Amino acid sequence: MTAKAVRGLVAIAAVVFLLSSGLGSTALWSAQALMPTGQVTSGQLRLEQEPMTITLTRDGTTTDLSTTLGQQALRPGDVLTYRVPVTPVLQGTSLEATLALDVSGLVVGALRDVVGKPAVTVQTDPRGLLSTSSGPWNVTPALNRSRVTGIITVTIPATAGSALQGQTLDPGNITWTLTQV
Repeated sequence: MTAKAVRGLVAIAAVVFLLSSGLGSTALWSAQALMPTGQVTSGQLRLEQEPMTITLTRDGTTTDLSTTLGQQALRPGDVLTYRVPVTPVLQGTSLEATLALDVSGLVVGALRDVVGKPAVTVQTDPRGLLSTSSGPWNVTPALNRSRVTGIITVTIPATAGSALQGQTLDPGNITWTLTQV
């Protein structure tokens, strides 16, 4: 092999070595910069329950039965009104939720067919934040910390007559739910 050929092979080997090892193709400097990150805060979605009140309206007189309902004998024409207040907590950007009041389990037992489906309306404080319909309602943080009171009315029909004798109105459940959509 001639000296020129040997020098050529050595030159080719040096080029291949330098390019394959990265010694000739990588810069040996670098820089770092710390970037401030934004703060991420999760929202809140919950209901704060307040004490329920129960009143009985009979012959134009209203009596508070909140603690004595089980001791009261009901008769045809009586109207029970349950006031169930909650305070929704809705905090967060673009947070939307559905607020619902389920009274399907309120009247259970033999009297369910006699009294029928309870009537439901709502009030808000401040007033007018929700429609007075029986819901469910789409809500936003605009309702945050505003009291919502479900008003449930159970009427014992004046025509019930002897169907009420010996029967018990077993109070069931009233359930508020707040679900993110």
